[in-house]
Amino acid sequence: MTQYAYPDSDVSDGSWVNESDSGENLYASIDNTQPLDSGNDSDFVYSSDQSYSADSMIVGLSNVTDPSSAAGHVVRYRAKGDPGGGFAIPNLTVALLETSTQRATVTITPTVGYADYSFTLTTAEANAIGNYNNLRLKFTRAAADGMWEQGYVSQAYFECPDASAPSATATPAAFLLFVD
Repeated sequence: MTQYAYPDSDVSDGSWVNESDSGENLYASIDNTQPLDSGNDSDFVYSSDQSYSADSMIVGLSNVTDPSSAAGHVVRYRAKGDPGGGFAIPNLTVALLETSTQRATVTITPTVGYADYSFTLTTAEANAIGNYNNLRLKFTRAAADGMWEQGYVSQAYFECPDASAPSATATPAAFLLFVD
């Protein structure tokens, strides 16, 4: 089985806003608890470059139990970009944080239309996680040429295996031996 950690709080909004141009409760626009789904792109967050600078937002994730395994740690998200009046779509960097410590990261150039993206943590990256209750996702739209280039995210979550069930210890059955 798999555990999922979905966005459940805003940690830092930067200049990101949601589909209603509000900078509050951004996590609620990307917290869909279904697998990545193209039918759920009507709510989203985005960042526009108007100042030749990068822009980051961080969302907290719901708690999961330490799986005691480094396998199957994956960050999944749906994203797109818009070159606006500029010449290129800005890169999007997605990082898995444990509080403020970066545990894994990837940088992509998103497509013009929403697409599914993911990255799998290496064994070392997964083993570096000390507290699964302190995980966050950070999205950074790279600086562009200041002509309204935009980065969008419509869904994001972290997945890892279920926590190992405690193993049952076999207890020998007591028996009596009668000898005649």
